[in-house]
Amino acid sequence: MQHKLRLFAVATAAALAGSLVSAGASAAAEPAGTGEGIRVVGDFRPAKAAPGEVGHRSATSGGRSGDFTTDYVPDIMARQGNDGTLKVYPHSRSFQGIYTYQPAVAINYGWSGFRWVGQGRINADTNADVVSIDQQGTMRVYPHSGVFNGTATLAPPTVVGYGWNVNDLVAFGDLTGDGYDDIVARGRGGNYAYLYEHSGAYNGVSTFKAPITLLEGVRNTVEMNLADITLDGVPDLVYLEPADTLGVFSFMDGPPDENGYPLGDQWDLGYGWDTLNAVTVTEVNGDGRPDVMGRRHNGDLVVYPHAPTWNPANPLATLQAPVLLGWGWQTNDVIS
Repeated sequence: MQHKLRLFAVATAAALAGSLVSAGASAAAEPAGTGEGIRVVGDFRPAKAAPGEVGHRSATSGGRSGDFTTDYVPDIMARQGNDGTLKVYPHSRSFQGIYTYQPAVAINYGWSGFRWVGQGRINADTNADVVSIDQQGTMRVYPHSGVFNGTATLAPPTVVGYGWNVNDLVAFGDLTGDGYDDIVARGRGGNYAYLYEHSGAYNGVSTFKAPITLLEGVRNTVEMNLADITLDGVPDLVYLEPADTLGVFSFMDGPPDENGYPLGDQWDLGYGWDTLNAVTVTEVNGDGRPDVMGRRHNGDLVVYPHAPTWNPANPLATLQAPVLLGWGWQTNDVIS
């Protein structure tokens, strides 16, 4: 089923309500809106992906999938629910069911107190950096040290912003095509999403620019990721609706606005996703296309591989049958 949804991009919420955050310095004042569906506000549109970027980003329970082991293959980062241990499940570099990911390696401890934990590409290298938001709304970046070596994997943190409690959904992804992750966030309980562009320099509270209003009509979105599902080289929004529908919103489709920019369009990718309590987007099978990973209520971790092509006339064929990756994942309260 195709909708007339229109441009938007934010982040995930339901899987980990306590990890919601806000952006840069302070959120922009929410403009008056019509409340009639989702639509673009302003003229910003995403750029083509940076060279070598496969176009997968995650915001479920935390930022995005990234490479911790420095082998250019995305790994899984997770937080242990009972004690706050931050850990990485290295990708084996082979897609083979329950053997796809290796046993977890602890990279830090004492992360229970953070409201939100994720990952992104914040500095100039290609490794995953860890991002946290504490109870007071302070955002910190823990840069990758350059080596995957237990608790030496992360360098000391740098504060990149304050007041992040004004937002309740956050997603990291490169929308400007410069190789750095930007932030898209929804104002807490609001109907608008804001873009915080990366400045191009990892420089404390100047790392991210002041927010601009990006989208209207995102009040009911409960999960959000950024990934190039439509295979056009531009990030799409992958989202969960409040019931059980997984959908994709393309920035580059739909009719033009008064300035000639596309308004975007939306398709359903599948139904019955209420059987999962966490959803993220990564690249699991090595084909360069974004796959959707989810955790079932019984703790099973599964992946829905992306089909070889994207067909807007048959969007329900985009994701293939799920493959079991592991079990017992209910012990983690963040999966990214």
